[in-house]
Amino acid sequence: MNAGLKRASLNLDDDENDPEEFDLSVFHKKSAPKQEIDPKLIAQAAKEVGFVSRQATVTRRRKRKSPYTDQIGVKVRSEVREIFYEMSERLKTYDHTTFENAILALLEKEKMKDLLKEFKDAIK
Repeated sequence: MNAGLKRASLNLDDDENDPEEFDLSVFHKKSAPKQEIDPKLIAQAAKEVGFVSRQATVTRRRKRKSPYTDQIGVKVRSEVREIFYEMSERLKTYDHTTFENAILALLEKEKMKDLLKEFKDAIK
């Protein structure tokens, strides 16, 4: 910043900027009440000029939120991964279902009753 230069004044102390003289009524104009227009008339006019609506013609159903929100990253051999995917294909199930069925079978085979009960409660 140059020490020799001085900022210009805003001249707010001048008489020509007296707040009492400002006409603020322009900021408070009341508009005429809005006229209700029939949506059918709007649709008819749009159709006549060839306007294409952007609204979806079919109401979509909301997709239910999946209970499968957590992920597990497990490193496996590529052959095992392929077998897992083939197993899901043959069973016609999603991967998460195949994974849960495999855990269930292992818990039953190893007779881990406490974990089996906990697992069954979790997948209800």
